[in-house]
Amino acid sequence: MQRISSFLFGVIVGGALVFFGQRYHVVRTTAGFEFVPKLSSGFAETYVDVRAFQPGDWEKHKTLAAAIVQAKKQNILVDSAGENVGKGMDSLMTELNRLRNK
Repeated sequence: MQRISSFLFGVIVGGALVFFGQRYHVVRTTAGFEFVPKLSSGFAETYVDVRAFQPGDWEKHKTLAAAIVQAKKQNILVDSAGENVGKGMDSLMTELNRLRNK
């Protein structure tokens, strides 16, 4: 009986992790971990470490950046790139707003 209950516990935990992984980005920042709802379901960019991101790195992760803006957690964008973000932030925010309003 213990083998069956262990198996069922594993199935439940695995199912919960799959459900969470498809619906949330886990973003590692200098302050810790942030959970950002995904804009579309899937496993792309489930875990992203943004502690060393530069403005150019956000261009490669536009869907994550758009999800961060939609969740109103723009501080992640600013904190991750530090002083360098200020220069490219206006163009990035314009692009993200354009993507979000589609």
